[in-house]
Amino acid sequence: MIHYDEGAWVTPGLRGISSSESDSVVASFDQSTSPGLVDGSVHTVLADSARDRLLVGSRYGISVIDPFEGTASLYELPSGMEMYTMIRWSPGDSDFLVMGSNLGLHSITLENGLPLMGSMSESSIGPVEGIYALDTGSGDLDLMLFGNDSAWTAIVSNLGSGADATVSEPVPNEAMTETLASFEAEVLSALHVPMFGRGPLLLVGTDAGLIAWNTTDGSTSVGDPWWVFDRENAEDFVQRADLLMYQNRQWSTPWSQPVHSMLRVVSRRSQEYGWGPLEVCTCSISNYWCRCPAPPSTPTGCTISRGGPRVPTTSTQYCRWMGRS
Repeated sequence: MIHYDEGAWVTPGLRGISSSESDSVVASFDQSTSPGLVDGSVHTVLADSARDRLLVGSRYGISVIDPFEGTASLYELPSGMEMYTMIRWSPGDSDFLVMGSNLGLHSITLENGLPLMGSMSESSIGPVEGIYALDTGSGDLDLMLFGNDSAWTAIVSNLGSGADATVSEPVPNEAMTETLASFEAEVLSALHVPMFGRGPLLLVGTDAGLIAWNTTDGSTSVGDPWWVFDRENAEDFVQRADLLMYQNRQWSTPWSQPVHSMLRVVSRRSQEYGWGPLEVCTCSISNYWCRCPAPPSTPTGCTISRGGPRVPTTSTQYCRWMGRS
């Protein structure tokens, strides 16, 4: 698609196409279109389905687009601020955006789906490039933050309808920071996975491999984070797929794998095999692979990959990562 679409999908901005029409026209939004965006460096698109709108986060601001009516409201960030990531949190009747910038972590109140820029909280911890929610069950928004080779935990609290959210001072997380520093790793994705019959598991995908941590709130009360696989042993867990040979189920030589994204996959089968209510699929964009867990090959081991070679292992860390006791 990239090669034949005259560059529509590889230029800055936001692109869209109707999934129900094979010959529909590509809709393009950037700072030069009408409706447009604050700027074309888009990193986040959040759906506001109730209002048929999109909340678009980009480097220099927030754009609220109604692609059906062809309208947009643009909200620029203060001078000197650059946004790297953005999530939405809607507890009860309240509605907030939580964003990471070159300055730190901020919350913005949404009113009728539109950001009130004057409500933006201040922060000065430095760059926050990744924001990931922790499943603590506290009722607040407990977060793990990543940026500038560091990790923090922070809490965003809702004070009730009509009130702005409060953001706690982020606390450096030394255990995760030291784990990342051991391979000079950059965080690309993270996922806090609820596990059946035990506490949640935090998975952190990096450009050096995959980290796992048995933690609810980012504390080391039940142990430190560990590397499931890294640059040195990735070939024991994943292999690069040759997509042209997939039909013949052939696979290319092993490859050191960055983990760009992770997906939760609800599966009755994962409960049957004692892994808990969820499977986790890890995917790499650069090397064209995606791996999901397979059933245990023996009562004492796990089968690492599905779709490629079935490689049994007795690694207790890997089995613990998959949720086996």
